[in-house]
Amino acid sequence: MGLLTKGNPLSWNDIVLIREKIHMAALVELLQIFELNKDRQGDSFMWVFRDTATPSPFCDVTFENKSNIIDDHIHLDSSMAGLGCCCIQVIFQAESLKENLKLHDELLPLTRIM
Repeated sequence: MGLLTKGNPLSWNDIVLIREKIHMAALVELLQIFELNKDRQGDSFMWVFRDTATPSPFCDVTFENKSNIIDDHIHLDSSMAGLGCCCIQVIFQAESLKENLKLHDELLPLTRIM
């Protein structure tokens, strides 16, 4: 999800009509990705690296008119910067599903602190 910058959002009445279809499509996609990668092993452990789709320098267009916003930074990573100012997103690439589950279990207690 992200900030809608193109197009128009659907009304609640429109969403209700297709909600189950969207839910099932997302579930099928998740299961397909899991099946393709569940036995994957040997990836290098990586971590928050620049992907090929992120422009450099990255400029957060939500804040393009603010003078104190720094390029190549994520600013509070939430809807219009904040909604309580308590979110953090960290992305890890683990060596395998087993290592990923271990990282998840080890890092989960930190979420209450951070």
